[in-house]
Amino acid sequence: MNMRFRRELGELPGILAMSEEFCRLNDLASADRSTVDFVLEELFTNSVKYGGKDGEIQVALECGRGEVRLTMTDFDTERFDLREAPEVDVDRPIHDRTPGGLGIHLIRKIADRIEYDYRDRVGTTTVFKRLG
Repeated sequence: MNMRFRRELGELPGILAMSEEFCRLNDLASADRSTVDFVLEELFTNSVKYGGKDGEIQVALECGRGEVRLTMTDFDTERFDLREAPEVDVDRPIHDRTPGGLGIHLIRKIADRIEYDYRDRVGTTTVFKRLG
């Protein structure tokens, strides 16, 4: 399943509807559905907030070989490889932490593998997660 969405937070309901249909068609368990939704929402929100200014973001979902692959392609954007983002010290008291980064931290903990490609101002992040 592959769709493009405007770079606007208002597109989140459409992304979650896409996820719901994908999960239904692939008969994913509830825990896997929650994971897919969380990763999509976090990646898309970060792309809207910190990526390019206009245009579209492509979302692709694939299922096979006992895993789900979530791919987000951000057009006309700066390079951002979430694998290189600073670690969040979750052991520090909340009032001593710098805001941000927790969603990326959680994606890195959830994912079995993350790939990133950046060429000609197009960034593509793919998150792989074994099914349940």
